[in-house]
Amino acid sequence: MTREAWAEWDIPAQTWVLSAVFDFAFCHQCCRQTVLVVRETDAP
Repeated sequence: MTREAWAEWDIPAQTWVLSAVFDFAFCHQCCRQTVLVVRETDAP
């Protein structure tokens, strides 16, 4: 799965920083757009 997002270069940190994440998601197994569902877990 991949998700559409924007990243910006942080000059002082010299690294990429995620600045926005969008709703669009893509499944590479079935080659279609998909919907991601957030699920609660008991994991720490």
